[in-house]
Amino acid sequence: ALGWLSGAPVRYGFARDVVREKPSVVFTNRRVAVDRLRHVTDWNWQLAEAVTTNRQPALERWSEFASDPHGKVERFAGRIVLLPGAGRAAKLWPVERYRALAERFRGETVVAWGPGERDRAEAIGGEVAPETDLRELAALLGRGRLVVGGDTGPLHLAAAMGTSVVGLYGPTDPQRNGPYGQIAFTVDHYRGGGRSMESIGVAEVIAKMEEAMG
Repeated sequence: ALGWLSGAPVRYGFARDVVREKPSVVFTNRRVAVDRLRHVTDWNWQLAEAVTTNRQPALERWSEFASDPHGKVERFAGRIVLLPGAGRAAKLWPVERYRALAERFRGETVVAWGPGERDRAEAIGGEVAPETDLRELAALLGRGRLVVGGDTGPLHLAAAMGTSVVGLYGPTDPQRNGPYGQIAFTVDHYRGGGRSMESIGVAEVIAKMEEAMG
């Protein structure tokens, strides 16, 4: 709508079969078809390429985003970071299964949390990270040995920071929404696995963690 209100005569957007919010297509007049079998990041590359082919890939500068000026998370360097939170309930893996990971890797984990997630983090039983802002969280994730969590923003941030991740995917498709560049290290129950987080077992997560850590 903002593009339409701007008065711009040419307004690019995704084709109708791609967008979730179907009414939004009325505000565009150049609709771009993309390969829906590819990752959503690639969709955006294809959209950009429809506008111009004279572009240069952006430099990877996520490490500059991380900041821990007070050393709040410095002591957790080299830990396995557990991310038990999620933006919606369907993406939450049961607390007791995260607890099993903390017990299996006793002394090697730290639990990160965001607004409204502290009780859930503490229920896991492992060491809990202090409250962080987004830059401090990036520092924690960037220094981690491995990050384990569902389809959440912090998981994608960890992947962008270059940290090894294990993504837990039930109701969402890792081929579309998985950690970019690390889809091979997702536990995928979207395809033939029940499409629920409850269907993901502890043993298969541990196996994937060990594989990711080499």
